[in-house]
Amino acid sequence: MTPPASLGTLQGDDGGPWHLRFTRHLHHPVERVWDALTVPEELGAWFPQRIVGDLLTPGTRLRFEGDASPGFDGQVLAVEPPVRLEFAWGPDTIRFDLVPEDGGCVLTLTDTIGELGKAARDGAGWHTCLDELEAVLDGTPPSFTTTGRWQEVHPGYVAAFGPRASTIGPPEPGEPTPPPAATLGAVSEVSERYRTVADGFTARVDGVAPGRWDDPTPCPEWTVRDLVAHVVGVHRRVVANVDGREVADVDARADLAGQWRQASGAVLDALGDEGRASTVVGGMFGEQTFESLVGRLLCADTLVHTWDLARATGQGEELDAGAMAAAAEFLAPIDEAIRRPGGFAPRIDPPAGADAQTRFLNFCGRAA
Repeated sequence: MTPPASLGTLQGDDGGPWHLRFTRHLHHPVERVWDALTVPEELGAWFPQRIVGDLLTPGTRLRFEGDASPGFDGQVLAVEPPVRLEFAWGPDTIRFDLVPEDGGCVLTLTDTIGELGKAARDGAGWHTCLDELEAVLDGTPPSFTTTGRWQEVHPGYVAAFGPRASTIGPPEPGEPTPPPAATLGAVSEVSERYRTVADGFTARVDGVAPGRWDDPTPCPEWTVRDLVAHVVGVHRRVVANVDGREVADVDARADLAGQWRQASGAVLDALGDEGRASTVVGGMFGEQTFESLVGRLLCADTLVHTWDLARATGQGEELDAGAMAAAAEFLAPIDEAIRRPGGFAPRIDPPAGADAQTRFLNFCGRAA
């Protein structure tokens, strides 16, 4: 029998979301693995449900169907052939990333979950699925049964993740990764995370003393006024993109706090509208749905500038841990792209023993 691969990892803080992450070094080229991730006939040999819908078109509604369980819904969030696929899987978000390496490629599967208690169960499930995927790629039948492999690796996930991540029990026989309990969709997670980030920025904007709007910030050549105007402008461009209308100019000498509230409120309104939230938009990071753009680029940009604003005006600098983890996950693979002129400064090597926020800000070129 083929031995199981090394265990996946679990990352996240109290309150979530949490990220189940699995890395496999595969002796196959990126294009071959991409086919196994997206071609229905190949998916059927290893993915836990049948996928009904076009996986290659952002915004497409999906249906996941199992033989022994009720189906549930999802949606394609982002596609960058042949290196990235991201979709809502009920209330979870599933992301596959492929990176070439000598002799093959590295596959990373990330399952973002909102319910900690199922982490060990689903970790064992995805572990089993990836072992089956490797067998598909190698063109050989698995030397293990699905149920047998799940039972073999599950105790390791319980031990690694702890009792709080193991409160939801094993799946029914033959279902290595049970469907989510509810079809909340990815929109709710993005909306909640965006609201958390926006609230943090609002608090710092409201905390700017009248005489500090022209103070310098950690962003070269930007005053506090310029920084807030930038964040408002980015929000307006994102909403205008989904609505197909002209972008309104920001008046940096007028009520920036009021303009910020209007801009952030417009984003929340769009996220709450299913049609607008699922609209596919373009940009430097490829085509993706509006909700994906907000959850990735807009949340990350606003979060980093929240710290900039706090540092410039002498306010509290602590950032939300969950939002920071999501931003780091988005930014790390596009390190080179975010260093372009007008982007982030070069990375700073964090000191030994640096906490998560310092490491994140140093990655973003901030001397925290």
